[in-house]
Amino acid sequence: MCMMQIQLRVETYGAPPTATLDDKVEASLKSALAPRYDAAGPALNLQNFSNSPQIVRDYYLPLFRPSVATKIFNVLCEVLPTLAILDLSNNRLTTLESFQKLAQLTPNLKALNLSDNKVEEPPKLSSLVSVSMMVDGNQFPDVLLV
Repeated sequence: MCMMQIQLRVETYGAPPTATLDDKVEASLKSALAPRYDAAGPALNLQNFSNSPQIVRDYYLPLFRPSVATKIFNVLCEVLPTLAILDLSNNRLTTLESFQKLAQLTPNLKALNLSDNKVEEPPKLSSLVSVSMMVDGNQFPDVLLV
């Protein structure tokens, strides 16, 4: 039996790769967003967005990056005002800073799912007081959200 030894050198980098949000990326975003929008709701399911089959092969576009969230909202600017349901669950969000303008962009929003993220503080989206929020599976203590 012949045995061969192979040396493997692994280099790690501090952050995942970034993508320039150009026209090509925008086209991929649109193709990933189209099947996630339900006009009947109207609802937008962005659950686990970075693993969308339309983008996962070529890009790493997590919603926890402010530039990605902003780009998605810009792409969806026409449908956001009518949106009633928004699912942002399972996106490894640690903060909701990128979503501070959400109330202005989605005046008809009735339900917001923030479940199974890594948000450390309860949402301070005071202008969304009439919105039903699902927040289980985050890292802040269970509190009454008013």
